[in-house]
Amino acid sequence: MKKRSTILVLLLTLLVLTAFSTGVAAETGEEWIVVLDAEHYSTAEMQSLADAYGMEHLLDAYYIADENTAAALKNHPMVLSAGAAGTAFLCDAEPSAAGYNDPYISKQWALDMIHVENVWKYYTTGSKDVVVCVIDSGFFVNHEDAQKNYKVGKDYVLSTDDLEANVTFDSTSHGTSCAGLIGATSGNGKGITGMLKDVTVVSQRTFYWDEDAKEKKASVIHIAQAIRDAVDQHRADVISMSFLLDSQKTSPESVALLKSACEYAYGKGVILVAAAGNNADHGSTLQYPAAFDCVIGVGAVDSNRQVVSFSARNTSVYCCAPGAGILSLGNPYSNEDPLAYLPDDGNIYYRVTSGTSLATPFVASLAALARSYDENITPEEFTSLLKKTCTDLGDPGYDTSYGYGLINCEKLLKAMSDKADGNIFEDISKGSWYYDSVLKVYHNKLMVGMSDTQFGPETELTRAMFATIIYRLEGEPAVSLPGSDPFTDLESGSWYRKAVLWCEQNGIVYGVGGGKFAPYQPISRQEVVTMLYRYYNDYKKVTLPVDDSKSVNFEDAADIADWAQKSVTAMVKAGIIEGYSVGSGRYVFRPQTIATRAVAARIISGLYDLDLDPEEPVTPPAEPEDPSAKE
Repeated sequence: MKKRSTILVLLLTLLVLTAFSTGVAAETGEEWIVVLDAEHYSTAEMQSLADAYGMEHLLDAYYIADENTAAALKNHPMVLSAGAAGTAFLCDAEPSAAGYNDPYISKQWALDMIHVENVWKYYTTGSKDVVVCVIDSGFFVNHEDAQKNYKVGKDYVLSTDDLEANVTFDSTSHGTSCAGLIGATSGNGKGITGMLKDVTVVSQRTFYWDEDAKEKKASVIHIAQAIRDAVDQHRADVISMSFLLDSQKTSPESVALLKSACEYAYGKGVILVAAAGNNADHGSTLQYPAAFDCVIGVGAVDSNRQVVSFSARNTSVYCCAPGAGILSLGNPYSNEDPLAYLPDDGNIYYRVTSGTSLATPFVASLAALARSYDENITPEEFTSLLKKTCTDLGDPGYDTSYGYGLINCEKLLKAMSDKADGNIFEDISKGSWYYDSVLKVYHNKLMVGMSDTQFGPETELTRAMFATIIYRLEGEPAVSLPGSDPFTDLESGSWYRKAVLWCEQNGIVYGVGGGKFAPYQPISRQEVVTMLYRYYNDYKKVTLPVDDSKSVNFEDAADIADWAQKSVTAMVKAGIIEGYSVGSGRYVFRPQTIATRAVAARIISGLYDLDLDPEEPVTPPAEPEDPSAKE
């Protein structure tokens, strides 16, 4: 039989050395930490002292007391030391996020609202292979925060491609601000951070400043040409369009041309995103291209997640994104008054503006992140995921103010990851230490969820749950149903009864005494170790390695039950467990700590991979010497 002992050691170490997370403490005031001498005094003696002085047990030999109590105990023989509780601080030096040092990132409140930081951390920061074409008023190519991800496309106004030296390109700043949200250089110590660290943003200039009319405008023909070229020349993945065409103010032919261009791009697999318009007063009047079926129309919300007063309210709104008081890049050479849009510090290279125009690049960026994660995601698939993962705002379900809701980048990328991994559970996420383990035990039918969508990773594991896991691990063999159950508290027809009976018949469980099994009682670490040892050593006849140089020296060894001593000793001698370190070469086992479903998934997923064919026929172990033995 192949014995992958290294895997077994690693696997079971995960069980008994299960990590726990601690939060960041708030300022503790007069609380003090008192450390008792666990080497020379028992747990009972330490707790007796704590009770006498009103101290709260925190962890191992550490207790919480007020300053006066700590002072009174200063010279007590059981006290090693005492000190005031310190104050911890979060490790996020302002104003960085996700390791970025861009000075304005603390002002980019929208990034938190749409949950993009965990996307950067767990899924993707983008890809240079992903192309986002921004059809707008151009781009200020010499901006200090745009030296990495930008490519200047054609100027359809001047009919030229030679724009690299033209510092006045983008005479309105509108295109610079929209494109800036997508790909502003991240981590360069300047300005803002873009939604994608790596991306190719192609700026296509179709809009210009009409000095006589004091407005920004573009020819529909130029826009259609830009959409066509985005597909044919630039191989666009996403097209971002922060403009609208009022169907009541233009010819039907113009609307039809724009629709044809959008449908052409959509048919080539391009995800199209457009502003729903800053025309709430127009009521149900649809604006294009946002209202086309092949385009995702975007409304705007403020920092309180409320629809902005100007944002369109009609069926062209598919979803919403931040669009009020948005900080982005600006062009100080703009024909518009740049001083009207400066950030608080007066930096002329940045702008704070509002509009569905600014909401649109956030959705376009999300589409680009999705394409970076899965280059094959189709426009239909992305739109469907967007609908399912938006945070519902306003009236329940779809409404014309918020569409399907506020975009949630993390939730959408998690849905993509879950689909690829076969994850059906909403409460486990990529990056969790138990993520892969849960998927393995679920798909191999060793553990099931608490519901169709919840696994319950932090739910305490019960004795019935763990017996069922072992029974499934064995393949759910036939069970000889006795005339009377060995335990009086097994419910007839219950989901766990066969598993418990099989485990009892094969010497893996013996109950808690008094003829009871206690199926719903949370299972402790020493119980899990004992059941596993009996299953593998006694039933499966798997021989654990033995190293006599290793010894049991847990400081809380007296707390380990007699019936668990053999299992714990065997695993220590096998080098499988060491316990929790409390410093200076000292260890505790914490036998009463309760195991969770996540812990069980981590253990069982590894056990399932082991080659455990027995070397000899399996025979039930002998009855224990003590018939009242517990586990």
